[in-house]
Amino acid sequence: MADVCVISAVPYDHSVYHVVHKLLAVRPFVKKGGIIICYGQCPHGIGPQDFIKAMDSETTDEEIERSIGDGELMPDKGYIALRIRQLLRDYKVRIFTRQRLQEGIEAIGIGYTNSVNDDIKCYLQQNGDAKIIVLPSIVVLPEQNLNGIGQATGTAGPIPIGRANAASEE
Repeated sequence: MADVCVISAVPYDHSVYHVVHKLLAVRPFVKKGGIIICYGQCPHGIGPQDFIKAMDSETTDEEIERSIGDGELMPDKGYIALRIRQLLRDYKVRIFTRQRLQEGIEAIGIGYTNSVNDDIKCYLQQNGDAKIIVLPSIVVLPEQNLNGIGQATGTAGPIPIGRANAASEE
């Protein structure tokens, strides 16, 4: 398992809402507490308003579940929001995308980055030796267990790029 995982959401990067499916798919490859950095162009912005509302930090998981049950929130948007909120509790998540989306991304609790290299260097300085993997393409497989996080596989599997040492980065 890696400490840092760098992925690309292309070509499924229409919006941040679409990118989150890729974020969820890499959980099996990253240690809890690790960092997931995702590249996505997100030309359609953050995503549907009901997804954005569900991701609001003022909204509790219980309120999202109640909204789904009451029919106020489409189940797909609500369940994705619940899964992403759990992901954000377990991992540091950053998206490398258009700067104009920074405020919206941060408003839903996801970090924004304008430099994947700087994020990796920062992680190494804070955590020392780390295993880093790059998944240039990852396929999201359907789930059989609705309570699970899902399964994923890279098209060529995880590509380890070795172990890095923060001291060697200076």
